[in-house]
Amino acid sequence: MSQLSEYIKALLHQGYDIDTIKNYLFQYGYSAESVKQATDQVYHTTHHISFSKSTLAVLVAIICMIGLTVGVFLFKQVSKTPELLDVKVDILTPELEAGDDLKFNVDIFNMGGVQTYDVEMRYEVYDSSNQLAAVKTESIALQTQLATSALMNIPSKTPPGIYILQVKAYYNSLTASASSSFALTSAVCTPDCTGKACGDNGCGGYCGICAQGFECEDTACTAIVVPIVDIVPEPSTEPEQAEEPLIEEPTTTPPEANDLASLKELATTDINSAIQGCRNTYDTDSLKNVCFVSISYSSKSDKPCGFITDVSEKDQCYNNYVMDTKDRSACEKIENSQIKSWCLSTV
Repeated sequence: MSQLSEYIKALLHQGYDIDTIKNYLFQYGYSAESVKQATDQVYHTTHHISFSKSTLAVLVAIICMIGLTVGVFLFKQVSKTPELLDVKVDILTPELEAGDDLKFNVDIFNMGGVQTYDVEMRYEVYDSSNQLAAVKTESIALQTQLATSALMNIPSKTPPGIYILQVKAYYNSLTASASSSFALTSAVCTPDCTGKACGDNGCGGYCGICAQGFECEDTACTAIVVPIVDIVPEPSTEPEQAEEPLIEEPTTTPPEANDLASLKELATTDINSAIQGCRNTYDTDSLKNVCFVSISYSSKSDKPCGFITDVSEKDQCYNNYVMDTKDRSACEKIENSQIKSWCLSTV
C-alpha cells in the first residue's frame, strides 16, 4: 500500500468522508488518477493466504514493527496537515425589501490539523446578471468549528429580483465557499396628502397642482401677489410737437393683497358673500378665477370652484379641494377624465 493510501486510510479513521479527502488532495495538486489508485488500494479486498505457524509468527512480528513505524509516521504527517475548511450558509430572511438587513447563519468546519488560525470572511450579493450588489468582510479566529450569525444591509435603491448570497472563507491562499438565494421585493409606498393641497406626496408623486396665478408654498396653494409699480416715463429729448397726447391703453392689475385677504377671511364665515365679492371686486375672468380658487381653499368648500370659467382651472380647483378635505364626491365634478381618474384613485 502506497504512502498516499496510508494517508487516506488515516484520515478515514479520523472520521472524514472520502469525497472531502479527495477534494482536499485535488487542491494540493494530486492528480485524479493517483487519488483513484490510492483509494482503490484502501478499499481493495485482501486475499486469504495460508502460512505455517513459524512463518506466521515471523510475519506477525514484522507487521507489528511496520505498524509501529507507520503509526509514528502517520501521526507526524496528520499533525502537520494544513488547514482544510468546509463552509455552509443558511439564509434566515429568504424574502425582504430593499433597505432591510439580510440575516443568515454561517457554519465553518475545521477539518485540517491546524488547531487555530485566522480566516478572512467575505459576504457578496449578486443579482441575476452576476453584478455585485452588496459586499461585507470580516476576520475571525477559527478553531474546530464555528457557528455564527451575520447580517448585511441591502441598499435601499437595489431593484427587486432574485439575488445570490455567496460566502467565501480565505485561508492560506485557499478559498472555501457556499451560496444561497433570496428574493428582494419592492417596498409598497402609501401616498400621504393629509392637509396638503399641493407638493410631494412622499412617493414621488404630487398631492395637487396649483391653478394659474397660485404657487405651492408649504403644501398650500397661495395666490401670487404681483406688486404694482408706478412707471415714470423718461424725459424725452425730442422737441415737443404740436400733436395730440397719446392715450394709454388701460391695463388690468392683479388684486391687491388686502382685498384678497379680506375675501378669504370672509369666506370662512359667509361663502356666498365672498363669492359675490370676487365677482364685484375684479373685472377680468382670470382675476376672478384666482379669487374663487383662493376662497375655496380658505373656506374648505368646493362651491367657489363652480364659478370658474376656465375648465382646466375649475378641474384643478376641485382636485385641490379633494386633496385638502378628502371629500372624493367632488372628483365627479371634474371634466378632464385623466384628472378625474387620478383624483378618485388618490383618495
